Amino acid sequence: MYRLALFAAVQTALNDAVWNDASAPVELKKRIIRTLINEIVVDVNHPRATIEMQIHWAGGVHTPLIVRKNKYGRNSRAVDRDVVELVRELALVQPDSYIASTLNRLGYQTGTIRMRNNCQVNQVPICTIRQNYQKKSPYICH
Repeated sequence: MYRLALFAAVQTALNDAVWNDASAPVELKKRIIRTLINEIVVDVNHPRATIEMQIHWAGGVHTPLIVRKNKYGRNSRAVDRDVVELVRELALVQPDSYIASTLNRLGYQTGTIRMRNNCQVNQVPICTIRQNYQKKSPYICH
């Protein structure tokens, strides 16, 4: 019982003093993790499209962790299908700058780039969407 109370006290102290403290250096947090973990065994299960991990902790405990794999071509930088469909429709009647304005007003994002009005850089994702999905437009990509 004493060990459990001591462990809880150490955990609370680490959370307050280091882990949740924004001024604590990342290197210190990494060193703590490396001290606590002996190894991580990773296996890719292709039929189930998962990554199965076993975390081997310094105290001898093993924690299983299963993570779903990204589908081919889908990741956090991929454009949502609703945005692609909207760009397809708008590309027939609007230039890139108007499409960027519309997407920005609706709160949509194209991949990792947030749309902003009157910025030539933000017209590039719309043009790229149009080119990747081979949608013809009367407007020329800039």
